[in-house]
Amino acid sequence: MTPNISKHFRFDYFIRKWLITRQKDVEKKKVKIKKYASMFEEFFGSEDLREIKTFRIQDFYENLPSHLSPKTQKNIMSCLHKVFTVKCQSLNGTGSMKILKPGY
Repeated sequence: MTPNISKHFRFDYFIRKWLITRQKDVEKKKVKIKKYASMFEEFFGSEDLREIKTFRIQDFYENLPSHLSPKTQKNIMSCLHKVFTVKCQSLNGTGSMKILKPGY
């Protein structure tokens, strides 16, 4: 775990909370959200959400397995985009996190 970061700002904490809001889609197997979330958590770990910038997203994209089809890569990146959209909406000035209405 990265020192001096409140759990509310850690990526691994956030992605687990986000995944709970997506439970209906996971159960319906609508998309491979759980698999994608695992990939995100493995890559970003306990990084501070506030410090993950464009270059880290690009690093993630460039490290996707080469055997994945372009469509699968696009789906993964779209899911990651949604995660960060929710992140931007849910972090407030008090340092707490509230996961807002799920939507995909």
